[in-house]
Amino acid sequence: MSEYDEFLQALAKNEDDTTLRLVFADWLDERGEHEEADRQRRWPAAKAWFQRFCHEHNPPLPSDTDVRRISPEELVELGRDAIRGILSSGQYIHPEESLRQMLVCGWDALERSRLVKPSEEWEFDLLFGNHEAMRHAIAENVYDFWKNWSIVTGVPLPPRVAEKSRFYCSC
Repeated sequence: MSEYDEFLQALAKNEDDTTLRLVFADWLDERGEHEEADRQRRWPAAKAWFQRFCHEHNPPLPSDTDVRRISPEELVELGRDAIRGILSSGQYIHPEESLRQMLVCGWDALERSRLVKPSEEWEFDLLFGNHEAMRHAIAENVYDFWKNWSIVTGVPLPPRVAEKSRFYCSC
């Protein structure tokens, strides 16, 4: 097992270990992986922001509703599943070399979940059932929402995501 794989395995066991994450970031910097090192350093704050935002604006729904509620953990896990799928396919290419491939694979996983519907030109429609508060909160915080989700999951976002995102209620 490579040192890189050992770091990933250790982080998978305890993703909130900030010391380990910072050591990993330094290790990445030493190998010239500055972009990923920066993402690792920003990860704790991004996760905290993402979870706080989702809990504030997406409170539990009444138990008698059939509307599907997205938890922040579920949205993060979908992104991670996308990355695992890319890595296990053997087709993984560094994001700088194939950003579009990463985006297509990552967003395909979200689309299959029926939570996100990519439309043409990288406009993303996020389906939140009929939960208007979350939809409006994201619409007002598009860039921060997707930026922090991207940092936590590792799924890169296309350029100008804030201008090219829109959110609909799937009522």
